[in-house]
Amino acid sequence: MLVGWRGPAASMEEDTIYMVDESKGALRKYDPRRDKWVAVLESQVLKGAPQMAAGGGRVCVVKGDGVGIMVVNVVAPPHRFWIVDTLPGLRVVTINILPRLSQPSIPAITCKE
Repeated sequence: MLVGWRGPAASMEEDTIYMVDESKGALRKYDPRRDKWVAVLESQVLKGAPQMAAGGGRVCVVKGDGVGIMVVNVVAPPHRFWIVDTLPGLRVVTINILPRLSQPSIPAITCKE
C-alpha cells in the first residue's frame, strides 16, 4: 500500500481508500487484492492538491491553489466530475463530507379555521 502513496488520502465508508498523486495530478483507488493503486482519473486540477475527503460516492479534492473543489462521482465509470469554485477572494481552508440527515417522519397537521 505504501508503494505509490504520493499525496493526501481519504477512505470512503472505511472500505475504499482514494489518494491523489499530487505531482502527476491523478486520483487513484487502492486495490487490496492486488496491493496496487489503480487510476480513476487524471487532471491538471489535481496537481498540488493539499487535502481531500470521501463519502456518499463522491471524492472531493481541494484544488492546489485553494480556490475551488473538484468533486468526482466515483460510484460507476465513467467517473464524472465538476468544479465548485469559491467566492472571489476566498480560499478553501478545510473540507469535510457530512452524512445526509434524514427527515424524521412528522405526522401531517391540519389546520381548521
